[in-house]
Amino acid sequence: MKDRVKKGLELFVFFFKIGCFTFGGGWSILAQMEQEFVDKRKWLTTDEFLEIIAVAQSLPGILATNTSTFVGQKILGTSGAIIATIGVTLPSFLIIWSLYPFLTKSFQNDSINKIYLGVQAGVITLILNSAINLFKNSVKSKFSKLIFLVALSGLVLFKINPILIILFGFSAGYVSLLLERRL
Repeated sequence: MKDRVKKGLELFVFFFKIGCFTFGGGWSILAQMEQEFVDKRKWLTTDEFLEIIAVAQSLPGILATNTSTFVGQKILGTSGAIIATIGVTLPSFLIIWSLYPFLTKSFQNDSINKIYLGVQAGVITLILNSAINLFKNSVKSKFSKLIFLVALSGLVLFKINPILIILFGFSAGYVSLLLERRL
């Protein structure tokens, strides 16, 4: 019982800290989550973490919240899911609630806009790092590389709807499974 409470507190503190610094959305925190739960604490394997990301990004909602919920669930069950979700969302709620009166005026301030641009540049670096790590750990076979290239081309060159890209990936993986079973 003591271990569950300790682990729950650790989950809350980690996700609260992450929630305080989640500028740029969920992709910016994936590297931090992987480092904490896969590399440092060994509570998840790389494959488990990648599965969580795949499910979290395919569901409606905010990636950071979805991923946090699934990580909490995997580590501590339903209570972990609740703890992680509250931990990651509470800072945003508190910050927005306390800063709302000032935010409406700040978007008209050039100095504040330049600060936001600086934060965005840093966030893009975090997102790129997460994307590279996801690529290295997910795209391993020639077939998955082909799916990746077709999906990337469709998204970037032809501006195909992301939902269709996800459906394409699902369908290609399913066809691959069927072909593999046949052989």
